[in-house]
Amino acid sequence: ARIHVWANVYAFMVINELQKIGYSSELVNVTKLAKFLKKSRPHQNTLKRGEYRVNPDTSAFLAFVLSEYSTPQYALEEELVAQLDQLNLTAKLLLSASMAGKIDQRSQGARMEQAKQVFAEAMKSFRFDGERLQLDQDKNWAWWSFDSERRKLALALIAILRVDPKSDLVLPILRTLTQKIEGQQRLNTQATAFVLL
Repeated sequence: ARIHVWANVYAFMVINELQKIGYSSELVNVTKLAKFLKKSRPHQNTLKRGEYRVNPDTSAFLAFVLSEYSTPQYALEEELVAQLDQLNLTAKLLLSASMAGKIDQRSQGARMEQAKQVFAEAMKSFRFDGERLQLDQDKNWAWWSFDSERRKLALALIAILRVDPKSDLVLPILRTLTQKIEGQQRLNTQATAFVLL
């Protein structure tokens, strides 16, 4: 059977967010799902018995979700840092957020410094005009995954609040994101989920 890891990671994130606000998850064994997700490895790595290959971008999403809702996967993060030049913008933002830790339990020392380096690399895809942050549209666009500028801006906000919450870029990112979600345009489910996070 083909395993759709991305969908399982997304479901794990949504279930955990729903639990935070009081919804029951009795239909899903969240502990077993976390154990299952921890068996993924970026596709360039040697696999142990029971592990399966996942593309590095999905692994970055997995690293973030496990760091946020379970236990950080330091080895997975290191594997992804070694492949940084192969990661798209979304993956770099998720990896930096994962390495920086939760907002209320931020990483320290070398791990945080590495998170800042990954974040700085991701931010090269944006332009700051003094008030707003603009995405360089021709870089790292993943149309096949319902990618959107709003989702990338939401991820940039998630990452910066973990990496450097006092940064001068927090307000411009928030301002740009707010402008992008106002009006007639509809958000896809993923963009909405990341904006709400």
